Amino acid sequence: MALVNFSTIKELISGKNAGEDIEVLFKEVLLLVLARATRVDSNVEAIEVHHIQKAMKDVTGAEFSEGDIRTAASSE
Repeated sequence: MALVNFSTIKELISGKNAGEDIEVLFKEVLLLVLARATRVDSNVEAIEVHHIQKAMKDVTGAEFSEGDIRTAASSE
């Protein structure tokens, strides 16, 4: 599941489709929070990516690639 453009968050901020796809929004926000937390020291380690993958699978049931996580960590 690629989250390159984070469209649900953008739509929420702009007011479009408010209330739709709450589960998708939750997944995107959780991914952003966890991924950006790994970026605090400016270095995302492989073990941190693995822990995020495990946490996302446990909490949401969705699998995310290393690329998805690194994109979320470095997104603005």
